[in-house]
Amino acid sequence: MTRIRTLVDGSDAKLHEEFTTFTQGLRDNLNPYITEHDAIEMLSQHLITKPVFDALFEGYAFSESNPVSRVMQVMIDVLEGENLGKETEKLNKFYDSVRTRAAGITDAAAKQGIVKELYEKFFKTAFSGTSDRLGIVYTPNEIVDFIIHSVDD
Repeated sequence: MTRIRTLVDGSDAKLHEEFTTFTQGLRDNLNPYITEHDAIEMLSQHLITKPVFDALFEGYAFSESNPVSRVMQVMIDVLEGENLGKETEKLNKFYDSVRTRAAGITDAAAKQGIVKELYEKFFKTAFSGTSDRLGIVYTPNEIVDFIIHSVDD
């Protein structure tokens, strides 16, 4: 979050303008009370969680199909030139473990079980304040149901 804040507050006027547009889009579409701090927190969470969902749902681009995730990814792409991937390198072992655990699992119920476990042990703890403050809540069942229905459609 500190790194994203530094970038959007920095001297790059185009980047700051993109961030302002991004934040206003979140306000218009999700919650009119989203602050810049909230938007940065959401971007940070997207950076952290995208590899998890990509690993769990290999072959199905969750982040390209979910409208909120698409908006987040547009802003991440703007920030991409700033080497933000460095910030999540510490999580590579975690991402590898999720990939290993999800490898070859095609059963929706089994994937849902992994999502529930990750939600309870990681996401719920790591991001507890965001959903409470912003009213953005996705339960593991909703995430898996969304993905399954999107793949079937």
